[in-house]
Order: sequence, then structure tokens, then C-alpha cells
Amino acid sequence: MKRLYKVLLVIILLIYLVSISTIIWPDIITKILSFLDYINLHSSLSEQMLLRYNELFILGLTSVILIIVIALPRQRKSILLINSGKGTLSLGNEGINNFIKTQLSGEGLSNIQVNIKNTKHIKRFNVTADSEYKKSIISDLPRVEKNLTDSLRNLLSGVDKSPIRVNIKVNQSNKRNNKTSRVI
Repeated sequence: MKRLYKVLLVIILLIYLVSISTIIWPDIITKILSFLDYINLHSSLSEQMLLRYNELFILGLTSVILIIVIALPRQRKSILLINSGKGTLSLGNEGINNFIKTQLSGEGLSNIQVNIKNTKHIKRFNVTADSEYKKSIISDLPRVEKNLTDSLRNLLSGVDKSPIRVNIKVNQSNKRNNKTSRVI
């Protein structure tokens, strides 16, 4: 799970924890309101009003999370080739990854990394590679992308009619692998 998703999930869970604890123990609200009166911060909200706002906030947050969970596309780990009474045959993302690396191995590219986003409606293949001869590869890149797209269509022909998108980047810096040593 990505770090941003973890932080967002922790924030949402803390909001739920505080909100549900105030619903279960409404005495907390009276103590908070009496403390605010003690330090001369008078509030015009009552306990019932705060509880009502709290419940409405939890209801709204839960419905937003439910809509997001339903609307997000599910990423598949394999492409179903055959589904019959005898069993299923599928091609995994790792096999497609190796197929792409094999197809691009004779094009003058090295350190080929493939990121596959396989959903019901689209299959996206983001390829990042290094090349010593960047200018010649960049001029050849549309041909390489077309050949790879055609090869993938032939590999996945007859499976489903979802579009295939191929994006090849050459000599792009990878943010995750930028580990440099520091000399003092």
C-alpha cells in the first residue's frame, strides 16, 4: 500500500475513533464544553447539537468512502484466456511482463522495467528503459511502440476487446531508485 493511502487511512480512522468515542461517551462533550467555559471560550453549541453534527459527519464520510470504493476500478492480476467447465486458463501479469522484455530486448534498450495496469476496460503498459543511444532510439520510438502494441494484440487476441495502451519512456529518472551515497 502506498504511503499516501496509509496516511489518508490513518487520518480517516482517527476521525472515526474520536467521533464514535463521543457518541459512546457523551460525557466527554460536557467536559470539553465545561473546560471551554473555564478558559473563557464560550460556545453556543449544546451537547445534542454537537452529537448531531458528529453523526451527520460520520454518515457523510462513510457515504463518500463507499462511493469511492465502488467507483475505483479493480486491477486484475491476470488476463483470462479460456473459461470453461473443465477449468480456466489465464495469462499472468508476470508472463506479459517477460513477453514485453523479450520483445524489446533487440531494440537497443537495457534495464527494461514494465508497469502493468490491467483493468476490465483497459490494459495499460508503461515501459521505462535506459539506452546509450538516446537520440536514435527516440526517433525509432513510434515504430517500437507500434510493434509492441501489435505483438500484444496478437498475444491477447480473442480474449476481450478492451483497448491496449503502450507508453515507452527512455532514460527517465526513477524516483524510487535514486539512492546515492554521501561522502563526508
